Parts: sequence; structure tokens; C-alpha cells
Amino acid sequence: MTKHVTVELLLLLGGQAFAFSEKELQHYVCHEHLKLPESAIEVRLGDGTRADCLGDEYVVEVEFASKWKDSIGHVMHYSNQTQKKPLVYLLLTSPKDMRYYHQMQETLAAQELKYPIRVLPGSFYETDEATQKKIQKYVEEHF
Repeated sequence: MTKHVTVELLLLLGGQAFAFSEKELQHYVCHEHLKLPESAIEVRLGDGTRADCLGDEYVVEVEFASKWKDSIGHVMHYSNQTQKKPLVYLLLTSPKDMRYYHQMQETLAAQELKYPIRVLPGSFYETDEATQKKIQKYVEEHF
């Protein structure tokens, strides 16, 4: 049986991205981007693990690119626990992080895991200042 893993890339500008913690970015992705309620963030599953976000269709893992291997294991486990489709938001903070994306892509392909890739607004190749300001405002209001 072919498994499907959805991977979305949240591409952030280098130095500025590290001003935000993984938890802050997780909340931003789940609440602002996916429009999930607060109750759908950091959801405790039946075995005691916590999914970053739990939507109607997807269970979500938000992870920095360098930890892509962790993200696959986590989201596949959460998917098994919830019977929801796995969705990974990979946070790239510099153009060099694309190497992690390519490693993830090669690994998933080698294991015959099919997945669509959707790139979110704010890539390295366009102005991303507005996205950074939006995240900063969200963090200031919620943390």
C-alpha cells in the first residue's frame, strides 16, 4: 500500500527566522495559516504523544528543515494514532536548508512514499518582509 505524506515548505528569511522559536512558528502555522482553533494545537493523542496540530483531515508536524528525519517519524506515528492524513510543514530558514528538503524528497521517493509539495508564500526568491511582520505580530499577541 502506498502511503501519502504531504509536505509543505514554509520558507523564511535567514537571520530573522531564528528570532522565532519552533513553538511560536508552530502556533503561527496551525492557527494563522491552517485556521485551526487553539484547541487543535499541541493535541495529546491516546498514547500520550502530542501532535503539533490536529485538523479534520490532517495531523500536522511543524519542524525545522535540519530535523526533517524526526518530522517524518513523528507525523507517520501521529497519522497511525489518529487515522488522519500526515502533513509536514518544513521550516527552511536559509537557502542552504534546501539540501534538507532534497534529502527528504529523495528518502520519501526511495521508500515509495508519494506526496504533493506545496510551497507557501514567503520564499527566498521574493520579498518576505510582510510575512515576517505578520509572524512577529502574531507572536507578540499570543506569547
